[in-house]
Amino acid sequence: MVATAIENKAKKIFRNFDIDQDGAITRDDFDMMAKRLTDALGVQAGSAQGRGVADSYAKVWEELQRQADTDRDGRVTVQEYAAVFATRDFVKVLDQASDAEFKAADTDGDDVLSQQELKHMLAAYGVPSAEMDKAVKALDRDGDGQVSRQEYRDAWHAYYTDTNADTPISMALGRI
Repeated sequence: MVATAIENKAKKIFRNFDIDQDGAITRDDFDMMAKRLTDALGVQAGSAQGRGVADSYAKVWEELQRQADTDRDGRVTVQEYAAVFATRDFVKVLDQASDAEFKAADTDGDDVLSQQELKHMLAAYGVPSAEMDKAVKALDRDGDGQVSRQEYRDAWHAYYTDTNADTPISMALGRI
């Protein structure tokens, strides 16, 4: 059986969040991902932006655990994750995380991400430096040299729900 684009995207994001690579996502993985992001952005963990990222990732974990952890063992397997990946309820909670990420990356507070701000964020997601310019271009849908909050949010929505493998975030995170 050939996996669908949605299943492949779910597996890719799962691998990104399974920081300790133990085959399951846990609260610790979400905490480590929030730290990785704030560190890459140069955001202090105790700052409002740092707390915003940590709090939003904690909420996403709680919602993921509520929706996906069917055996209630505190661990979400790739199969459990894939089962809720593109559901409307889960995608809604991701808006909180994407907004907090955006705010933390927007170091000058102008409500858009410059190419440099976006590159710092993408580095936290493991985008190779050789792919960075292509990733930034894919996310800058209107070609104005920066990424608005709506462009960023729309890119994540498309990643989680679009059956097309070639969404802007797919390009940023690497081919599916």
